[in-house]
Amino acid sequence: MNEKLIAYARLVAIAASQNQLSDEVAQVFCKDAVPQLLAEIEVLTRVNAKFDALLTPPKQEAPCEATICSNRWKAPEEPKAAKKPRKPRKKKARAK
Repeated sequence: MNEKLIAYARLVAIAASQNQLSDEVAQVFCKDAVPQLLAEIEVLTRVNAKFDALLTPPKQEAPCEATICSNRWKAPEEPKAAKKPRKPRKKKARAK
């Protein structure tokens, strides 16, 4: 977009130098229109960058490198085996 604006400014300057465009119109364009267009382009660029940041999916959090909260230092947990059923206890004989 900036390249197009620079090209228009060059065309205006060339037209003014060849007397196809009045000097006043060329000066007004370069003095008023160009800075305003540059400011609008800058604002639109910032807004576009913010929208792009909002539309991109959030980044996955990197694992914490601290010793306390990092799973990196722990051994991988193995799934626990199912418990075996208990055998019923034998009843003790009572003394009579």
